[in-house]
Amino acid sequence: MDITVALGGGGARGIAHLGVVQALQEQGFTIRALAGTSIGGLIGALLATGYSPDELRQRLCRLDQRKLFGQRPGDLPSLLGLAGLTDVLHDLVGELRFEDLKLPFAVTAVDIVTDAPMVIRSGRLVDAVLATIAIPGIFPPRPTHAKGLLVDGGMINPVPVDVARQLAPGLPTLAVPLTSVSPDKPGDGDPASALPIPGIHTLQRLRVGQALNTFLLGWETSTRLLTELRLERDRPDGIVRPRVEDIQILSVIDVDEVFARGVAAVAGAPLELARLKSWRVRAARWAAGAIQREVH
Repeated sequence: MDITVALGGGGARGIAHLGVVQALQEQGFTIRALAGTSIGGLIGALLATGYSPDELRQRLCRLDQRKLFGQRPGDLPSLLGLAGLTDVLHDLVGELRFEDLKLPFAVTAVDIVTDAPMVIRSGRLVDAVLATIAIPGIFPPRPTHAKGLLVDGGMINPVPVDVARQLAPGLPTLAVPLTSVSPDKPGDGDPASALPIPGIHTLQRLRVGQALNTFLLGWETSTRLLTELRLERDRPDGIVRPRVEDIQILSVIDVDEVFARGVAAVAGAPLELARLKSWRVRAARWAAGAIQREVH
């Protein structure tokens, strides 16, 4: 019943990850490693620190979502900032580093200076999370010591199955994408209409607000298509897909309701869970892990 889990990106939809993990634990699964992209990286970091899904749900219920995206002097240029979210992260994980975590964990990012995909497994946890959630142009990129700029890992690897598999060779890997297979657009109306930002309606009347709408719609389309391509290539041993496609990535959400969708997704995927328990899958993964360990 030991597994490794890849948590996908999707903004506000990511609260469903907590419900998925809670339900997996209730079904007897033990998560031995986590990899995450974007909001999956943020949620994964908090879980790897040792918080339980329900404890995080309660904390997030008390959060004022309208105060997360403020800007600070010195931030690199972006439409929105992460000042409030940074304060929340510091409160939850402080100065913890990857080496301090309860289980193996990694996040993905992209260096837009060198075009290089990045897998971050060392250093301060807060820095890594702020890199993996930095949607280009929307949130400030994170500079590196090598003069690079790190942005959201979802640009290349929206559900990091390959990374999760490397963290725990020999274990079945479960993917949790937050996009739908269907090409239907999420939500109703303009994506920016749901942003938890004072004055957003005024912004929408300006060209920059209209450009934001276009960008968010395009980001959703490219992420959905790339997710399916990566899942086809990386072939996780199971997929649990919460029904959250109607939630826009920067929406104000009902935390309890989105958490419940994650729980429901696990309940609605008995065949996927059975695959994770299958002796054939486990034997194949054990053999692959043994080969990988021998090579290294």
